[in-house]
Amino acid sequence: MCGPELWQGCGNAERNQVMGCQQSGGRATETVWVAQNVVLYTGDFNLGLELFEAAGDIFNEAWEWEKAMSFYRDRALPLAVTMGNRKAEPQLQLCNKLVALLAMLEEPQEGLDVAHMALALSISLGSHVLTPAPLACTPGDRLNEHVAYHRLAALHHRLGHGKLAEHFYLKAL
Repeated sequence: MCGPELWQGCGNAERNQVMGCQQSGGRATETVWVAQNVVLYTGDFNLGLELFEAAGDIFNEAWEWEKAMSFYRDRALPLAVTMGNRKAEPQLQLCNKLVALLAMLEEPQEGLDVAHMALALSISLGSHVLTPAPLACTPGDRLNEHVAYHRLAALHHRLGHGKLAEHFYLKAL
């Protein structure tokens, strides 16, 4: 019933419904099993990534942050990293979710590593959207970079690193 065929044959609405059942039924292990089998049997890393992230989102919305962090950090992010540069946006999105969770869980030191990864990704994504004329960049092109600097500043502030916090706040401007 929960094999890869189920996920290949259904659209987003059906996937969301099944993922909702995972939340209410508490069958997160089935979600992991399905996602791993999808990747193994079909080679569809995109779908596996989508399933792991969706499972993390479910736990995040249910305020089960440790479980959400496990799906984001231990499953979805490593899969996105193995997919390389073609998945930089999902990597950045997962990093942003992790930084927010780690800050909320009072783990700012661990959040720094992920925040630096998010900054590197946002810079690389921003450099791809630059046009030959430097003034032709739109303000939205570097928004992810500014957000990453701000998150780094907030984490350093929480850790009592005043000079570093100030440095990153100024970079965010």
